[in-house]
Amino acid sequence: MKSKTSYRITLLFALLLLQCVHHRLYAQKTDERTSLTKRIGNSVKDLYNQGYNSIKRDPKNDSIQNAKNKINSLKSEAELEPYEGKIIREIYIERIGFDQSFTENTSKLANWGTNILNQLHTNTKEFVIRNNLIIKKNQHFSAYIVSDNERYLRSLDFIQDARITVMPIDGVSDSIDLLVITKDIFSLSVSLDADINTAKLKVGDDNLFGMGQTLRTTALYDLNRQPHTAYEFRYGKSNIAGSFINAELGYSEINNGARIGGEQEYASYFRLSKPLVTPYSHFVGAAEISSNTSVNGYHKEDSLFYKYSYTYYNAWLGYNICSQNRSLEKNTKKRERLFWAIRYLNTNFSEKPIQVGNRFDPLYNDKEAVLTSLTFFKENFYKTSYIYGFGTTEDIPIGYNIVATTGWYRQLQLQRLYTGINLSFFKTLTNGFFGNYYLRAGSFYSGTTLQDATLLAGLDVYSPLLKYRSLKIRQFIRVSYSRIFNRITYEPLQIGNSFGLRDYGSNIPSGQERMNINTDLIVYTKLKILGFRLAPFVYADLALLRPDSAAFNKSSGYASIGGGMRMRNDNFVFGTIEMRCIYFPTPMPGAQTFRINISSELQFRYRTDYVRAPDIIRLNESL
Repeated sequence: MKSKTSYRITLLFALLLLQCVHHRLYAQKTDERTSLTKRIGNSVKDLYNQGYNSIKRDPKNDSIQNAKNKINSLKSEAELEPYEGKIIREIYIERIGFDQSFTENTSKLANWGTNILNQLHTNTKEFVIRNNLIIKKNQHFSAYIVSDNERYLRSLDFIQDARITVMPIDGVSDSIDLLVITKDIFSLSVSLDADINTAKLKVGDDNLFGMGQTLRTTALYDLNRQPHTAYEFRYGKSNIAGSFINAELGYSEINNGARIGGEQEYASYFRLSKPLVTPYSHFVGAAEISSNTSVNGYHKEDSLFYKYSYTYYNAWLGYNICSQNRSLEKNTKKRERLFWAIRYLNTNFSEKPIQVGNRFDPLYNDKEAVLTSLTFFKENFYKTSYIYGFGTTEDIPIGYNIVATTGWYRQLQLQRLYTGINLSFFKTLTNGFFGNYYLRAGSFYSGTTLQDATLLAGLDVYSPLLKYRSLKIRQFIRVSYSRIFNRITYEPLQIGNSFGLRDYGSNIPSGQERMNINTDLIVYTKLKILGFRLAPFVYADLALLRPDSAAFNKSSGYASIGGGMRMRNDNFVFGTIEMRCIYFPTPMPGAQTFRINISSELQFRYRTDYVRAPDIIRLNESL
């Protein structure tokens, strides 16, 4: 913590610097540097007044746009296409503070809270932003590549929003300058959960020293636990040396075990990952190794405690088959791509739970697999808002993604061939609805016999953003059907997930056939509490589950209804805070009919990745 003297010196230096900048901007108009600064300032001003306001309204027809959020008018590259093929002369970086906004309010926010945040925050270094640019000086301008890069910047954990805008050059027709504007998330986070017997303190920074580094630590003190204290540490670095490779190293004494609601683990792990920044990238992949041991910190009886120890290895690599096609490289409007990927994974238990032994179990068996896949996709994106965020720019994919997977899979001593297919189609309609429909199917083979065959078909739909006075309203609907045939080792269909009842919280009951419908209605308001936006919501989940080997007319129906409030400050790194009141008309025996859940650090984000590691079809979790 700074002393009062150093604080005053820093404040004085900042005032002098602001005065100097002001002098440069307005007093020396004939100076070449001032001309550049003025161009950047005008571009930022235009961005506020025009660029992001265009996300919310069609200036040609405001009355229609107020009733319907026309996604088709928000195509990411639309405003950039007039500059296609021009030479990029210079790329400038502008980082705006917490007191400015890209989206709704172009005026500065002046309050004591903002001033404190600015004092504590370290802006992302300019070289870090430049390292995350795939666009370079002296290249030909491509609207699609620039929009891909803008979207990638928004995906970084320490960036709240980003915009890449064109600055035409007076008297020059074949060249342009680019201005990259970013707004940081306040990366510091501190939370304390405490009661009479327990205290858990979390402290972290997701942009340490403004260099794209993550450092988080958690300390637990629990009188019911032995030992009473436990710790967790995590360090990560994004985009090492401009390679777009991310690294993460961690150690935990309070890691939740593999079994849902089950054991605590001591865990150490190391991860590397390289995301697909743009469809024009050549390689994508990841690697991970971890060592985990369950710990009986809460003195469970031996018959109830699952004692185990395992090591986990997982590595995959994807290659863009189209990357050698020169015609595609030159014509960036062609977005069809074909990726080939291969993956190796191995879960090896050096100590198994005695409750499992040598029987098949979806969690606690040794597993080893070599899987390969072909991914054929064409995805473009639109910019919108108020899906999961509270007004920040969000990217919606439009197109299709088709994945065919095959390979060898071993569980215990059972070795089988696996094949699967995953079809996803992302659509928008002219009336403002958007969403995706999907079909996932896969099966293991023992000779010519199908085993653990799986099927999931579903539809996710988002309504247009409806506006009533200062309120913004959006509805989400999911309908899905799941089925398992000839189940041998596969985990049964469960009800407590996003394809059943989202707040059920139990893997009982289970079955082999499931149908569900979920709907949410969320209202985004302008109300704030200490800078946190408020969004009340109501929801309902209905599900039908058929037990194993039972007739369809023996299926049981389940439901949950309720509502609550979500709170989020998009300036902060931690996620959405949610209070949910839930009513179960037909609870399980011994379960509560009414429950209140309070969750923090919920991370809502629309799926925008192109290629994933080859895997078997999962029926109890969303992609």
